[in-house]
Amino acid sequence: MTASETIGPDEYAVIAHALGLSGTYDRFKPRRRWAYRNYFAAGAKDVETWRGLVARGLACTLRPVDPSNTTPGFAVTHAGAVAAGLRNYVPAHIIPTKEGQ
Repeated sequence: MTASETIGPDEYAVIAHALGLSGTYDRFKPRRRWAYRNYFAAGAKDVETWRGLVARGLACTLRPVDPSNTTPGFAVTHAGAVAAGLRNYVPAHIIPTKEGQ
């Protein structure tokens, strides 16, 4: 994986949404000025997209986000923020340092 790895529009959309920067698909003009979160509760249609990002090191898994442990949680890694072109909008303290945080 390289910092210049390309990501698709669906991958960009879930990364931006996880960071709270969704609402636009122009990676040079996110809607918010700063990311304020880094989690995504993946429903059925997004799980495969996130698993692909995890396999490439652009995301990591989190604890399940519901009491029944059926909704997987994901977070964007530093490499994922770089690949999406959003690193400058993401404070370092919201990037996970290990799996399962």
